Amino acid sequence: KARGNAIFGGKIVLDGSVGYGDIFAGENQDSDYAGDDRTFEFSRSNNDGSGGDMVDISGGLGYRFYIASQEALSMWAVDELWFTPLVGYSYHAQDLNIEQGFQTIPAFGAFDGLHSSYSAEWQGPWAGFELSGKKNKWIGSGRFEYHWAEYEAEADWNLRSDFQHPTSYTHEADNGKGMVFTLSGGYLITDDWSVNLTADIQDWQTDEGVDRTFFSNGTSGETQLNEVEWDSFAIMLGTTYRFGI
Repeated sequence: KARGNAIFGGKIVLDGSVGYGDIFAGENQDSDYAGDDRTFEFSRSNNDGSGGDMVDISGGLGYRFYIASQEALSMWAVDELWFTPLVGYSYHAQDLNIEQGFQTIPAFGAFDGLHSSYSAEWQGPWAGFELSGKKNKWIGSGRFEYHWAEYEAEADWNLRSDFQHPTSYTHEADNGKGMVFTLSGGYLITDDWSVNLTADIQDWQTDEGVDRTFFSNGTSGETQLNEVEWDSFAIMLGTTYRFGI
């Protein structure tokens, strides 16, 4: 993951980040239900979720306020303090694989040939703020973003002969939302170089949407997509270089 910003005239902030990840290990549960709201489970498989990848891209624009009051600096125990409101747009793609099938309900055990996929996208505008400060050689920041997201996904359930391939079903939900919290601390090795430790928490979910299934006989059916949830937590160690212009 890389993040950077450019500050024009000491006030206008152009902010952006890009990240890529490979999934090296994971677990998946796939369940089918005979009743609404995930009731009367009649089939469950617990499978390997390794493979797949993820991409995150975000850009924003903000205005930086320098807080110079001694009362505020004393309260935060810093020498310098900045507050930056931000608005932006983000895109997140998650390509997930399901392999090494193991049927739990009914208890049939391992089965061969499973190689299903689920590709999801979250995208939309966001608004937030960042509070950053400096104390001697130490720097720190806290950041919050609220996202309004559209959600789309496409799946290929490769062992279902009654489904079409490569698109077995799709998911759509317009009223998605996400909250992103970032807390970062660093130490200035030189005036330009610093090392940073960052904690990142994300909580995303959608309201009701549409689950559209495509059958091998050419027909399709729709049912309610109850919700989608995505939670993540990351600890990152990095380095920062500041260009003086």
